[in-house]
Amino acid sequence: MEMLETERLELVPLRAELLRMWTEDIPGLEKRLGCSYKAEPMEGMFLHIVEEQLKIVQQIAGILGETAADTKVAVEKLKNTILLESEEENEKK
Repeated sequence: MEMLETERLELVPLRAELLRMWTEDIPGLEKRLGCSYKAEPMEGMFLHIVEEQLKIVQQIAGILGETAADTKVAVEKLKNTILLESEEENEKK
């Protein structure tokens, strides 16, 4: 995991799973990262902003997953077409 370190602190970028833990399960996040969260609890406007960002991350992940699935189907169809054409050419020989 990438992180930015100084003499006094370590900054860890949180992926979607860890971001969700930060909003819902700080003890679980502490255990997962092997750290102790000593900041103020996340609440109010800041919590709302983070939750909205998490929704956006999930939407993007969903779109990327759908795109990957669509690409896989298209590649499979192309492969089958190429194989079929190859078989037809072999039969003609």
